[in-house]
Amino acid sequence: ELNLLQEFEEEVPSANSVFPSLCTCSTSPLQLLVQSFPILERLRTYSVGIMKSDLVAGITIGVFVIPQGMAYALLAGIPVQYGLYSSLTPSLVYTLLGTSRHMHIGPFALVSLMVGDSIEEMGFGEDEDEAVAAAIAMSAIIGIMLVVMAIARLGFIVTFLSDPVLEGFTVSASLLICSSQLKHIFGLQVKRGTFIETIALVCINIHKTNVAAVVTSVISMMLLVAAKTYSQRRNLAVPIPIELIVVVLSTIISGVADLENRFGLPIVGSIPAGLPPPSLPDLSLASSLLVPCITITVVLFVICASIVKTFAMKHNYDTYENQELYAMGFANILGSFWLCYPSCGSLSRSAVVSNIGGKTQVFNVFVCMLLVVTLIALTPLLSTLPNAVLGSIILVAFRTLLSKMQNLRHLWRVQKSDFLCWLTTFLATLFLGTTYGLVTGFAVSIIALLQQSARGQVVELGNLPGTELYRNVSRFPSARRLPGLLIVRFGSSVNFVNRKSYKEMLLKYVQRTEGIHTVALIMSMANEVDTSGLNMLQSVTKILKAEKIQILLVGCRGPVRAFFQRSKFSDFIGMDMWFIDLQSAIDYLKTQEIESPASSRGIQGISAKRNEEMKGGHHRGLSSKVGGDNPDMIIRHRNSSIQSGGGNSEVKKAPARSMVTDSSKEGGDQKGEVRRI
Repeated sequence: ELNLLQEFEEEVPSANSVFPSLCTCSTSPLQLLVQSFPILERLRTYSVGIMKSDLVAGITIGVFVIPQGMAYALLAGIPVQYGLYSSLTPSLVYTLLGTSRHMHIGPFALVSLMVGDSIEEMGFGEDEDEAVAAAIAMSAIIGIMLVVMAIARLGFIVTFLSDPVLEGFTVSASLLICSSQLKHIFGLQVKRGTFIETIALVCINIHKTNVAAVVTSVISMMLLVAAKTYSQRRNLAVPIPIELIVVVLSTIISGVADLENRFGLPIVGSIPAGLPPPSLPDLSLASSLLVPCITITVVLFVICASIVKTFAMKHNYDTYENQELYAMGFANILGSFWLCYPSCGSLSRSAVVSNIGGKTQVFNVFVCMLLVVTLIALTPLLSTLPNAVLGSIILVAFRTLLSKMQNLRHLWRVQKSDFLCWLTTFLATLFLGTTYGLVTGFAVSIIALLQQSARGQVVELGNLPGTELYRNVSRFPSARRLPGLLIVRFGSSVNFVNRKSYKEMLLKYVQRTEGIHTVALIMSMANEVDTSGLNMLQSVTKILKAEKIQILLVGCRGPVRAFFQRSKFSDFIGMDMWFIDLQSAIDYLKTQEIESPASSRGIQGISAKRNEEMKGGHHRGLSSKVGGDNPDMIIRHRNSSIQSGGGNSEVKKAPARSMVTDSSKEGGDQKGEVRRI
């Protein structure tokens, strides 16, 4: 025997469940250390074989991240060496704190674009030193925001960004990224601007095109596309490191042929050798960078969370979302002390780690070793690297994302609201910039969600002939309405948002249905009813009673029944008007003599089989009592104890502590069962 109120009583969450990382009174220091630094658990079972796999993965990723890091720094509007710096410190920090064994963090194209746009919008792009200071400050601010999200467990916020919004944002950002590289492809010196401004400036200055830059770009893109296509068709576990090959070849050719002086080919210029010196980020810029940092934080977390889940499911190991927030937060905070701009997980590099057989996040250590060697010994050799090559690497990397525009046709056919969210986000990002584009997409998706929530889902049900099944009469032409009875179903919870819609639709069904004496309201799909919804139901009940129409509540869930009992709505509507399923309500109506235009035909003809069962007088019944020790509130089961005779019905009430009562004294040898809920 279960008491309803106790069954659905919500437990108050403990402090340990809300802030597990802060409540350590029951955790030993060693357990706390392992929870804070997941790498310690990996090292317990680390072996030479695992180290070999991580070494191969680390060297491979290092080969990929060197050209990508330099190209993405250019995309952010800062010197290329900061892309190498941002691949170093954050990776080491994530190795200690992260739970994903395959994700590599460092410069990422979309985040780099958003950083560059934010720097330009805030007026820091005119001076290179100011741009660098702003980018580094953004890393610290974003890291702090991620840690705050971890402490307050706010990771659920990103669920409000729907897939169409994210896809529209990504595709539009891809166009922005590609357009921003046109100046490097054509060798032009134009300012960074919006999509329209960039295209306009390129067109205005097209006569100043540097032929050497165009030739370099075309050759580079041909090599990049050919190698990537070959790797995909052959399904190579380790793609050809064509980016590094192109960088090395173009650097050598540019230096030997002196393309800068002979043809004016723009190059990256001098790159300082050595490791980044530690310094404090300039947090005085926080007030200016706060809004763009919020949007970048959301995008960064969405990308990292999806990468972590993807490879955790593929390789069957556990990850922890909150720990990932801590890891990404501290990676960016500590990275800002070593001249790093915001770092993010990279899906392409993480996929290489997975395909090549990397076992643990220790592979990041070997990546950092290769980067250290590069920064100390090799960066002076990269001074003749053409900017056109880095621009070509970015263009080729984003060619596949533009194909997602084909999804628009599918969204139009499937869901118009998702199509609107996609298109709005795409256009806002393209013409207003990444920050306002994402905010616009978020707002549109929330408005669409509220609009859908405000529309009540009310359908009329009818009986499928020869069965006890009831289906939507608009979708099942064979479903027939029952004489004198209107059966409607609410399709969601009832709250202050949709109460008006539910009331209007329900009364509309009542007004257009002639000769009804009963409304059976099915609420099995309503998980919750708030006070506003309750007031609406009371108002509808009063209106129906004034028209001499009774209302039956069918299939209410436990929490809803408990709420109705606490609010005394159960007394208001009547104790005998509650039914556990629709057939129980139909059986109850068969025993009634209700004066209505439809009473001559009656409910009696619904199911011949059920009528035969009713003719025997007494039969086995089961009624369900709801709520505490209140003996008055009875929920009728489909076999509820009924005496038929003279058109009257009698529902047997269960004794307070009784589970089964014997009804043999009243005739027949069948027994009436009483079950408490």
